[in-house]
Amino acid sequence: MVFSTIIFVSGCKSDDDPAVAQGTDNYGKALDDVDIAETAFSDVLNMSLDAESDSKNWQEPCATLSIVPITPGVFPKTITIDWGNEGTCQSPDGKIRQGVLVITYTGRVWIHGSSMTVEFQGYKVDSIQVNGTYAANISIQNNVWSCTQTIVNGEVTTPSGTIDYDAVRTISWIAGMNTLLNSEDDEYSISGTAHGTTLNGDTYVTTITDDLLLKASCKEIVSGVIQYAIPAFLPAEIDFGNGACDNTATLSIPGTPFSQEITL
Repeated sequence: MVFSTIIFVSGCKSDDDPAVAQGTDNYGKALDDVDIAETAFSDVLNMSLDAESDSKNWQEPCATLSIVPITPGVFPKTITIDWGNEGTCQSPDGKIRQGVLVITYTGRVWIHGSSMTVEFQGYKVDSIQVNGTYAANISIQNNVWSCTQTIVNGEVTTPSGTIDYDAVRTISWIAGMNTLLNSEDDEYSISGTAHGTTLNGDTYVTTITDDLLLKASCKEIVSGVIQYAIPAFLPAEIDFGNGACDNTATLSIPGTPFSQEITL
């Protein structure tokens, strides 16, 4: 499963662009800070789901995984993943992890009504440390599996400082559930809001105004809209398009003529 939303804002702008008038570099950095936090906590969700749903085939070769109680089907169950403190444990995705995730489940992650919480113990991915109160709840309605994650007092600490991040996000598996052996036809919708503070101390609020659509075959968001409200700047909007796997989105500033294509 891949749930992370990767947004990379880049490109040159002319002096006539309204984004330049409000500080292009700082504006881009603010959006990048939000993306760093989004990606960090999406990674936690992926780890938590995979650890419980496929613990027998767990593929973190230099991490230690312990399950208590070990008896299948007995819950609540706590899975502890320990990457050590050396900062040399490379995961199959190429990222260097260290520290511990302690994940407590009330039931299987594919069962309606199950929930999970995550405790962070010095957990870092590459140079980024993740902390906060993390919980997720599972629901299945009309044959659609959904997971709503709630992050309170989230902190993502980078070498440059800390990004604060609180969020409520719902990920729904809307296509591909009937073909479990073929992940390429999986599709997910993502909705929700987030708020916090960037590395520069600017407050932000993000709102998904049109549900994002993630296609596993593309490994990217292919449609949907996110709005960014950062009081230090003009509001911004990223439109991911009409469903095409083109690796692009459009950054615009509502109420102005500014619009720019960005690479995801």
